[in-house]
Amino acid sequence: MINPLPNLLLHIKRRLEVHLASHRRAYTIVVLSFVVKIVVFILISGNNSEQFLANDSQLYLSSARTLVSAGRYSVSPDQINIPNALRPPGYSFFLAANFLLFGENIKLVIFNQIIISLLSLGMIYCIGWKLWNKGLGQVAAALLAFDIVSFTYVFFILSETLFVFILLIFLSVGVSWLTTNEKMELRMVQGGILLGLVTLIRPITEYLYFLMLVGIAVVLIKENANKKLILWGCLLFSLSYFVLVGSWRLRNYAVTGHSQLGQIEGISILYFRAAAVIAEKENISLDESRVLIGAQNVWEKSLLEPEAGWGYQWKKEGLEILLANPIQVAVVTAKGLFSLFSSPGDGHFISFVTGNKVNETPLGDLAGLSFETFMRKWLFNQTAGFVIFAFAVGYLLTIYITAGLGFFYSLKQVNLSATIFLGGVLLYFILVTAGPEATARLRIPIMPLLALYGSVGAYFLVENFRSLLARKGMGKMPDP
Repeated sequence: MINPLPNLLLHIKRRLEVHLASHRRAYTIVVLSFVVKIVVFILISGNNSEQFLANDSQLYLSSARTLVSAGRYSVSPDQINIPNALRPPGYSFFLAANFLLFGENIKLVIFNQIIISLLSLGMIYCIGWKLWNKGLGQVAAALLAFDIVSFTYVFFILSETLFVFILLIFLSVGVSWLTTNEKMELRMVQGGILLGLVTLIRPITEYLYFLMLVGIAVVLIKENANKKLILWGCLLFSLSYFVLVGSWRLRNYAVTGHSQLGQIEGISILYFRAAAVIAEKENISLDESRVLIGAQNVWEKSLLEPEAGWGYQWKKEGLEILLANPIQVAVVTAKGLFSLFSSPGDGHFISFVTGNKVNETPLGDLAGLSFETFMRKWLFNQTAGFVIFAFAVGYLLTIYITAGLGFFYSLKQVNLSATIFLGGVLLYFILVTAGPEATARLRIPIMPLLALYGSVGAYFLVENFRSLLARKGMGKMPDP
């Protein structure tokens, strides 16, 4: 009897060789990113796991421990009877799964997050390939790999890395449907489930559901679908989404008497947005403003009194303040946007690497010091910090310019529905993160979308530069 195993192995080997050859550059980007992250991980880790922890890490870890030890999503093992209603459980479930499989090993969780970040590079490559071609997918992956803030937060027990990965899978499903118009039912189910997962990791996407629902209806109407198909598509997407999100709301109602997704929304509106508006209006500090509106103890109350329904009350009070002060809201939002996009993120990286909080950065000294003093302090005395700052600023300028060019070019040359889909998600994240709490960290979900458009803009610039060198003028860019 002929043994089929050698032929099967040979077939697999040939297929693998063809696959690797076809995607060689993409794999090179992923491998280089892995090497750099592993080197940093090894150098930083040592015998101490404290550098991998941030302010929010302990609550994620405590709730993960209660899931493992008691099968309950509680505040901590010592407070097992107090349900955690602050945030949805997505990231804590991820931590609990790691603990169940590998034991409570923080460093192993970080290693797994490194792998997830590499998968995110692969996902953005696939999205760029679907929309344009492999070359632009590779550029998008490279641009994302160079983001110093996304790089830094891979090494923290925080939800950003997992959130971005699932978000990219969701975007990939949406792009697949919009570029092929095939398998509508499957894509609606996949999209609903993935958006539900993303929302359970970080509830910042809770209202993205409504934007997507409108988008689905518009696309189907544009394709001259009948009313029955439009309703069917929206229903499939909604049911798939609410299987997860609705289930969690039911859980919260069962244990707290309130069906809100998490009290973090009320905190965000009152503690951050409304407090900033009052601080702007009364010309006082944020801390003084929080005392004035009674928001100074929201974190403790949300954790220790989940049955009180504070989240609803804080949301109501915060919205009343925002609606009553539209001018201050506009000012605070503008300041938040500026902070969101102007913070280079060098301080985040240096704080992580050194283990010490950075109180001074080159950006903070630009306006306060003379040129000579600035150069002496940073270029000559703190050269490493200046180089990291220059790299971060150069990267941001590059991606902002190329992404802007890429977006406007895509409106004319690429699938319009897919471009609007990605642009709509980008705008949504910008609007919901543009508050007084906006820092470089909150820019992380935006960066993959900027990288996608940046790849098109970079191609546009390179091709036109080549045309200029060839004395053919700044003509129309060849189709990618």
